[in-house]
Amino acid sequence: MRGPLALTCFVALLALAACSGSAAPASSAPSAGSAGAAPPAATAAEAPPARLTLATSYSALVASQSPLWIAQDAGLFDRYGLDATLYYISSTQQTVAAMLSGEVEMALNGGTGVVEPNLNGADIAIFTGTKNQLAGRIMARPEITSVAELRGKRVGMTRRGGNSHYMGIVALARFGLEPDRDVIFIGAGGSPETVTALSAGSIDAAAMISPADYEAERRGFKELLDVTPMNIPYPALQSTARRAVLAAKDEAIWRYTQAFADAVQLYKSDRERALRVIGEYTKVEDRAALENAYEIERAIMASDLRPSLAAVQAVMDEVANTDPRVLDTRPEDYVDFKFVDRLAATR
Repeated sequence: MRGPLALTCFVALLALAACSGSAAPASSAPSAGSAGAAPPAATAAEAPPARLTLATSYSALVASQSPLWIAQDAGLFDRYGLDATLYYISSTQQTVAAMLSGEVEMALNGGTGVVEPNLNGADIAIFTGTKNQLAGRIMARPEITSVAELRGKRVGMTRRGGNSHYMGIVALARFGLEPDRDVIFIGAGGSPETVTALSAGSIDAAAMISPADYEAERRGFKELLDVTPMNIPYPALQSTARRAVLAAKDEAIWRYTQAFADAVQLYKSDRERALRVIGEYTKVEDRAALENAYEIERAIMASDLRPSLAAVQAVMDEVANTDPRVLDTRPEDYVDFKFVDRLAATR
């Protein structure tokens, strides 16, 4: 089910950054759609399993996060006896604070929402991973014709610490451009807001994740760099939760994992449903933009939901530049494979 809920951001524990605002509910997101196939009727000898609840959040209005929306739209959570409530929280800091306070039990987010918080005692684990590489494009004003011309320019992204920020840092570094020295990264707040900032001229270029990049292209902005073919490892989309929640709500998390796996399969097999759901949540109406975003994510989406240790290591390498404590940890310290192993054994 979905409903508005003002998520109060608690101060993140130990050394986590403080959040002062409230997490935004998915008020602009569509309500749940038609239910999927009903589960088999219980026999007289067996009662249906008790329904469980799970409060979860997603962090960006992008195509890669749509399996969560599809699971709700198609009634997949309901099929597994799970009452899942979805919230949109675009800030990594707010997401972590909401998980630490218990207001959100699990979240879809990027790698910085696990490694850095854990160094400060959060004990958050990745338990599924559907996007284990960076995907997106650097888009710019038409008069900017090369990556080198971004020197001294303002490059937009959603928020510091988010996927688009990391993508911009890593991709531009390969062309000798360093953040805060050669380019100025500016947080716009979200994917639609980044497109708006580019259109308004408040930024010169932007690191964008589909379908925002195609919306920018439709408005006349040009591609400087396609990051997707660079195959840069990164845990761009993962399901995360505190280890205490994974233990206390083992059955609910397992039901979520099954429903999410079904949603990934439905994403890949039911193109029209996926396009409709992506369009409803992102508010993108351009068919070509939606189709391009869909195909990019379909090609790299991991059906087995297995997180990549190489992708986690990439985040650790970046964090090591500012926090040497990460050198005393291993990628395995940030991942719990129990649920995806169980999924592999049953399918």
